[in-house]
Amino acid sequence: MIDHMDAVKEHNRTAVLALARRIAEEGGLNTVALDIGAVSTVTDYFVITSARSLTHLQGLVRRMRDLFDELQIQVARSQKRNDDSGWVLFDAGFAVIHVMLTDLREFYELERLWLDGEVVFQASNGAN
Repeated sequence: MIDHMDAVKEHNRTAVLALARRIAEEGGLNTVALDIGAVSTVTDYFVITSARSLTHLQGLVRRMRDLFDELQIQVARSQKRNDDSGWVLFDAGFAVIHVMLTDLREFYELERLWLDGEVVFQASNGAN
């Protein structure tokens, strides 16, 4: 018998995989989903994707808001420093989703910071 916590974990993993796949399909570059639950107390998953330009980033953010609704993922908040920061963060509790300009992603290297996390999805569809 699967207990409630196992069911929630499985649901969250399924949601993250669906979200990461759809972000890649919608034009996110080099989208990766990391299971960091074993090494983080903040969240269980990071989803990271890149955009070529601010216009591309803004388009991805608009599409992602629709994806959250479609996949029934409640986002507690989206954080951005300002309209042209080049980095938008969505906090869904069990997952934190980063949409970053390619150069910012290369600079901050979030995947390297969370090297101990397990890659559960990876789409290589851009020059990152």
